[in-house]
Amino acid sequence: MDTPNQDIQPVQAILAAKAQGTPMASSMINLIKNAASNGGPSVVEYFNIKNFLNEVISFVNGQGDAIWKLDTDTRNGQKLYYAPYLVGSNTYFFMVQYTLNGSPNSQSNSSAILNAVDSVSLGDPSNSTFTYEGKDYDEMGIYSASIANGEDNLYSALHRLGTVSAIETPIAGLFAGYLSSELKGIKTSLKSLKDNVDAVVGESAEETEAIAATTETELAFDTALSCASGAMIGLGLLSAAVRIFDDFILHTTAHRVEIHNLSKYTFAWSEPYLDHGSMTLAPAAGPSQPGVSNYLIPGVTDGAPPFAEPQLTAHFSAFQFEEKKALWGVGWGMNFELQNADQSLKGAIAYSIPYSGKNGATVLLGDITAKDAYQSIDGNKSTLSWSAQNTDSKVKIEITIDFLEGEHKNPSGKEGYFYQSVIVISDLP
Repeated sequence: MDTPNQDIQPVQAILAAKAQGTPMASSMINLIKNAASNGGPSVVEYFNIKNFLNEVISFVNGQGDAIWKLDTDTRNGQKLYYAPYLVGSNTYFFMVQYTLNGSPNSQSNSSAILNAVDSVSLGDPSNSTFTYEGKDYDEMGIYSASIANGEDNLYSALHRLGTVSAIETPIAGLFAGYLSSELKGIKTSLKSLKDNVDAVVGESAEETEAIAATTETELAFDTALSCASGAMIGLGLLSAAVRIFDDFILHTTAHRVEIHNLSKYTFAWSEPYLDHGSMTLAPAAGPSQPGVSNYLIPGVTDGAPPFAEPQLTAHFSAFQFEEKKALWGVGWGMNFELQNADQSLKGAIAYSIPYSGKNGATVLLGDITAKDAYQSIDGNKSTLSWSAQNTDSKVKIEITIDFLEGEHKNPSGKEGYFYQSVIVISDLP
């Protein structure tokens, strides 16, 4: 890295999540939609791909630093770090890139190439700004971490790098070094999440310091960011795996659930009503809020820098319910509400997975409690998918399950009363 310019003032910076989930252009979206429409085998097909992402993560975890390579992306000219995983004739990649926001006059293409210009106005009025925890930041650039198969981006986590005020700083040789320092934190988070299933996706560099034991990295401008911000990027990336491990199923009955929001609206879900069993996995609010779950699922978000091609991303949340008692099953329900001043929509979903007999579920719109929804399930045990829609808000909610009864293999191949569900919120035409 170049020697720091002594005249450069320290920069207060932040790394904040912008969009994490499934790119709308990904083949995964079609799998999600098929699972929502059909249930059954289509749900199994979708989760088989998610389980494979965990295999990729496990492989990268088992390799040393040599697997990570620095190169230039031929598609956009950006520097990137990547780790390849070869399966037959297909190669899957972990990729980490940084796209710089700069003055439009310094760019010949839609995105700036790292180290290709001598200086840039960080916080130029043409750049976008954002507010995080009550403070305004100029968006300096976007970090993107992704898992891809060739041109097909299966999952992405995009994060804003922001500064508190407009500055002028040399960047030649700077961001390649910064990308390298971030990679240390990303690799640490791969290990920490593999070893700790309770690790959560943080929202800032400060939060992730409690997750990944990382050290401060001095940059050419003495930024407050450290490798911990890289850990946050890595944890955002690893939420793709939904924390599936060899000991995934520990009890008699388990229900694995993903809620995907493909709509333009943000939806708030409630703390679940539990008739039988307990919730053993839910999205966490962050290390600064231990024990608190995050039930808010944003609508489709554009995670790209303001000057680049849109990167529309669909957010999702993962849950798991288990029952420890051998002769009981799992029964639960959750309320939901659309978060939009111009629209009003609320309702509830519920699942019954008994120790014996067929599984059932329901989705109901209106002012109904999750408990009441659960108690209405009895007549809904003959199909693998259920749906409800509201023509005023133009929203459809589809819920599914993979099997109605019996024992099935969990991701580690063990037989048990293990069931999976995909729940999808989408816009009506």
